[in-house]
Amino acid sequence: MLKKLTCFQNNDCEITAQTRNMCRKCRLAKCLTMGMKKEWIFNDEMKALRKQKIETTKKRRQLTDNNQALHTGAYIDIPANNTPINSSSRCITICTPLTDYRVAHFNELEGNRLRELLLASRIFVEQPGLNNQTALLLREHDVIRVIGQRFMHQITRLVHMFRNITAFSNVCENDRISLIKYGFLELFIMRALPHYDCRRDHWIYELENGNSIVVNLGVMKIFRRNIYHWFKVFHQSMCSEWDSDPVVLDLLTAIIMFNPNRPNLFHPETIILQQQIYLYLLKRYLLLRYGNEGYAVKKHDRLVTALGNLREVAARHRRNCEETDPVIVPYQLLREIFDIKSDANITQTEYCQNKLDTPQSCTLSATKRDM
Repeated sequence: MLKKLTCFQNNDCEITAQTRNMCRKCRLAKCLTMGMKKEWIFNDEMKALRKQKIETTKKRRQLTDNNQALHTGAYIDIPANNTPINSSSRCITICTPLTDYRVAHFNELEGNRLRELLLASRIFVEQPGLNNQTALLLREHDVIRVIGQRFMHQITRLVHMFRNITAFSNVCENDRISLIKYGFLELFIMRALPHYDCRRDHWIYELENGNSIVVNLGVMKIFRRNIYHWFKVFHQSMCSEWDSDPVVLDLLTAIIMFNPNRPNLFHPETIILQQQIYLYLLKRYLLLRYGNEGYAVKKHDRLVTALGNLREVAARHRRNCEETDPVIVPYQLLREIFDIKSDANITQTEYCQNKLDTPQSCTLSATKRDM
């Protein structure tokens, strides 16, 4: 609900640069007369979202100030089940509400698209707690276990996010499955950016017990196809361009999702239209944020180039996943996403039982039901 404003001068105040602060009601009326749209006035829901993001940023800054020591020689207990891992980041996300960049300059269609995307991405807003201990993961099986848990956690969030995007809901079921299946790895790496410390080259995640784990970029050297090098190239190109801006991150997420080059698409022409819309919105947003067309165009082009590096990382990583021993991948859903061939009867995890009702339903067919 919006606050009701009252004028004590019979709604006939003269609004100038000198008197505009004297009567809020008449000032708002003049703004609406001049073309401002009512729908861009923050409602309670948008205010709550903005406050939540600001509080998250404050807590993350406290983590940076209060926990400088990294216990590189210590190991902490990592849950073997698939309890979602809460996030904690040293790469601080700057919460910049859309209205800070003259959102009124967007037309109604553009504004509705941006608002819808911003609200849908709330699923990624996390509340980090204060860490008790931080451990650096060095053992290969620990790294694989943590990455697997993060995969399962993030795919649930991504499905929930895009289920609230009208353009995605209007895509046929087959294409929705293909977009999720073949785009998931790129989306996973992109949404991990807020957890990545660009100076120290590691990801930081928080466990359910309040402890944190550090996954160093160097552990990627254990994977084939020079994955470490391409991760390094991607983060070097992206960290300097996205500016820890959640709006940029959300727009890039949509651009990655609506990729018309995914395999097995029935209607690629529909997908490419949606991708072009979000590419245009990214360019418009950068222009409004930085106020310099030349700089905004160059930044847009550099972000698109970084997405090319991301595709290379994901393609190589996916081929590695396809060749992974199915015995060490206990999640049927991941085996379907990465086309891991297996006739083995591997016991399903608690994730299937708790989240998707039965072990047999822990497949892409279950994901279809959620989309």
